[in-house]
Amino acid sequence: MSREIPRAPLITTVGAPTGFGQRAVTASLRALSRASVKLLVRPPFSVGSQRIVARLQAGLAASEPGLNLDPLLLPFGGEIISPAVGDADGAILYLHGGAYCSGSPASVRPITTRLAAGSRSEVWVPAYRLAPEHPYPAALDDAVDTYRQMLMHGHAADQIVIAGDGAGAGLALALAFRLRELSLPLPAGLALLSPWVDMSFDGESMRLNGALDPMLSRAWLAACARHYRAGAGRQNPHCSPLFNEFGGMPQMLIQVGSDELLLDDATRLAQRASVHGADVRLTVFSGMWHVFQRHADVLQVADQALQQLAGFIAQCRQVPFRETAPATAELSASQPAWSM
Repeated sequence: MSREIPRAPLITTVGAPTGFGQRAVTASLRALSRASVKLLVRPPFSVGSQRIVARLQAGLAASEPGLNLDPLLLPFGGEIISPAVGDADGAILYLHGGAYCSGSPASVRPITTRLAAGSRSEVWVPAYRLAPEHPYPAALDDAVDTYRQMLMHGHAADQIVIAGDGAGAGLALALAFRLRELSLPLPAGLALLSPWVDMSFDGESMRLNGALDPMLSRAWLAACARHYRAGAGRQNPHCSPLFNEFGGMPQMLIQVGSDELLLDDATRLAQRASVHGADVRLTVFSGMWHVFQRHADVLQVADQALQQLAGFIAQCRQVPFRETAPATAELSASQPAWSM
């Protein structure tokens, strides 16, 4: 018999890196991101040139060695990462970021390979179709097809965690809602890194963190949102899943940096999901930027974040998802039992 899952949201704040070495690494990575991604991945540069810069920037981070890497045999392609020795304990569907216009499975290998190793998971990473060539709902349709294929492959829904970063995290949440609409079994949990869930840009951090964020610009996000929505409303719940109804959603872990534009997307998501009865854990990493987890093995706080993700994934598999009744809990400052 599965134990009761607490509905009260749990919020943890992780302090900024300390020590001369880690502070120096943090400053160097921040400067590199500002000089490359934020400067060049934005209008007026074309989507094609932005994709080139994103690929080059992604290649600077190392992947975890010693894993199997196999092609995902679906029309849009992708890859499956699995432990080289022994059976996987479960599966992860990971959706890469890139504001729906760039990114690829290769761009998130610093994260996906470590999740495969740290949680002993088979990680499915689809190369879902990108805007502007393939606007909404192409990416969502591809995510649904990938999940269906995982079920057909023998993965039980209560042993699958859906994860993603940035737009991929928003797509992961939209996918969960779409699965509910299709009456497909929901996953055991959602792991959302720096989620972009509001294409109406209503969060205060979009204004307050504009200078702090070394990676993202509002102009770039707005341009990509127009490419992806292609006429759909800014608060369309499939594009902006913050505005969907959260009843019956699986447990969630949300990680976000304090210095990023999407900080309020994460905090508002935690608030809204918890009010509707979801079990939500939100971790805010002080002084960090968008998807800093890609710098694992160099940035110690990135290692901590990935360890927390692996612990959450393991917990999801031990506590199969159960639909919960709506609650009216307020955000609390409790400490998750499995957190750092």
